[in-house]
Formats: sequence, structure tokens, C-alpha cells
Amino acid sequence: MCFQYDYDEKGRVIWKKAPGAQPLRMLYDARDRVVFMQDGNQAAMSPAQWTVNLYDALDRQVATLHYTTSETATALQTALDNAPASATVTITAAGAPTTTLTLSLCSITANLNNTAFTRILKYQFYDNYTYGGAKAFNTAFTNTTAYSTSDPNVQPITRSNRTINYPTGTVTRVLGTNTFLTATDFYDENGAHIQTVEDNMLYETLPNCEIDHDH
Repeated sequence: MCFQYDYDEKGRVIWKKAPGAQPLRMLYDARDRVVFMQDGNQAAMSPAQWTVNLYDALDRQVATLHYTTSETATALQTALDNAPASATVTITAAGAPTTTLTLSLCSITANLNNTAFTRILKYQFYDNYTYGGAKAFNTAFTNTTAYSTSDPNVQPITRSNRTINYPTGTVTRVLGTNTFLTATDFYDENGAHIQTVEDNMLYETLPNCEIDHDH
């Protein structure tokens, strides 16, 4: 019984196998980011399936998807090695908000709107709240109702628009459906996370997190 690992010329793990499990294969882009991943179940499909991570120019993961293709791992790696430095694409997936992404070193932009190849699993958003389906900050829950307002340290929780480079939300598919759940994250002026407003499995919008960092 042993764990096995294969490496490429850059010392990156490109294949690994744990006892009792099928191998996991990984393909990297020129910035050493894992883009394509394939487990044993995906490799056994016909045509084969890959899990794909897409990134922006700041190395932030902005989308995850399933990609179905008959291309070999070698062909996918060659395309990845020759991917354009930047490409902007608008993706329309059934049930999800139409989303425009500026992608770094993406080799599959031509197929991102082709459902024969691509099934979006998740979007991740940063910097602002301009993405489709973003939730509004919920003002119905506040620490001024939880604590005595006679305490001068009790201040209303107020959202900040200073969110550059902060994760501001996600849109996530309910697997096996065309339903997507949105979650939006809010921060205060100190950059502390103060609230998440999200859909739940009952497709209701609920504030599930209100945080007072002073108590």
C-alpha cells in the first residue's frame, strides 16, 4: 500500500494516487495555477470530463466548471500553454445570471457558452457588487437591538464600499439542477466581514451572518 506522485519538469504534481482510489490528474497554466483536474470517475466517462478552474489576472479563482471533451490531456496542456494572456467573455448559463469575466490564460473561451462542453458550477466575485443577482445589505438585523444603546461603544453596523480585492459574493449551482444560489458578503470600514446574505435550498433569501467585532 503506497501513495504515488508524478511531477513535471517544474516540480509540480501532475498525477497522484492514494490507496484504494483512482488517480487524480492535474494540468497547470504558465503561472503554475491548477486549471484542469480529473479524477477516476471523470476519466471513465465517455467522453471524459474535467473540473476546470478559471482565474483573473490577479490569480483569483473566478469560476469553476465541468468540461466534457474527447481531447487528450496532452492536447489540453498544449492549448493551455498557448492560451491568450487575457480574454473577456460573457457567459450565459441556464438558471444563472449572465456574467462577464476577464480571464487570464484561458484556453477554452470558445466553448464556455457551449453546453455540450461546459457546465458552470460556481462563480466567485470580488471588488464590488455589480455582478448579476447581488443581494442588498440587510438592515433589519443590527447590534443596536442586541446591545444596550446606552453603551457608547455600541455603534450601528454599517457596510463599506471599500471592497477592492475582497471576495464579495458567489453564485453556486445546486448539483443536478439549473438552480443557482447567490451569496453576498459585506464588510465594514476596517475590512471586517460583517454580513452574508444568501439564498438557501428553499430558495428564500436570508441573512445568515451578522457580526459585531466590538463585542
